[in-house]
Amino acid sequence: MDFAVELPATYYSEFVKQLGATESIIGLIGLSSLLALAFVQFPGGYLADRGRRWLVSTMTFGVAISYIFYIIAPSWHLILVGSVVTNLCLIYQPALLALMSDSLPPERRGMGFSIINLIMSVVTTPTPAVAVLLVVQYGFMPGMRIAYIAVTFGFVVAALFRLMLKESIENAQKIKPSEFLSSYPRALKEGIAVWKVVPRSMFFLFLSSLIFRFSLALAQLYFMLYALNVLQIGYEAWGFSLTVLFLTMIIASLPCGKLLDKIGRKIPLLISTILIIPAVLFFLYGGVTGYSLLCH
Repeated sequence: MDFAVELPATYYSEFVKQLGATESIIGLIGLSSLLALAFVQFPGGYLADRGRRWLVSTMTFGVAISYIFYIIAPSWHLILVGSVVTNLCLIYQPALLALMSDSLPPERRGMGFSIINLIMSVVTTPTPAVAVLLVVQYGFMPGMRIAYIAVTFGFVVAALFRLMLKESIENAQKIKPSEFLSSYPRALKEGIAVWKVVPRSMFFLFLSSLIFRFSLALAQLYFMLYALNVLQIGYEAWGFSLTVLFLTMIIASLPCGKLLDKIGRKIPLLISTILIIPAVLFFLYGGVTGYSLLCH
């Protein structure tokens, strides 16, 4: 999935722009996607506690189908529809994270997630180079549509593999389609009530994550457009910068995992957040190298 989805992600904003979208419309599509993703978080968490495997495998098929809109899109309008459908299907995310956590002993979760990230980084490292090859070989728009065909195929294969996942909770209940809507009020109520029992530090983690995600979302869709149109680095250099990003993640994954398990989560979180400040400046004025530092 990661290899496939990173292919068109390399030039996503430029793809939407060439389908007739203005910068404002690109932002509107991003807003609609985030709202759709936010809408399914409460029922996603609720349904994850009823059963993980069914939700993950079924909704992965849904994500695969949603990318057909990108393949056939004659204009940005179908991209808007596809992005909303994709994010609604990501209702499985809480179940997937819970499934991964259930599979790791608590004292080794830092290293466990680092190994997972390492594997995914290794797989995605050549992706920007393949994206550049598609764009150069077939032209920008045909190359991007081929990339989205690869995404659809990749998600279908992944969904078939996910049918073989083992349920990680006892007495899992079969989820009926009608529960997707009827569970929302109950999930919303439980989502608010959970703040009475979680540690107080969780609230500060939530607040800091909220600020960080809001700040990143302001500009994330425009990183590539800024790099191409303002920094004038070109398609090939952009792909190179993403390759450097993935290589950096590979090198850092295992040491970061060991650090998390040894000294805890707080200090690495603080350090990584502070480093974002100079990284943004590197991106604004440092071209290719600056973008790699910002993403990492």
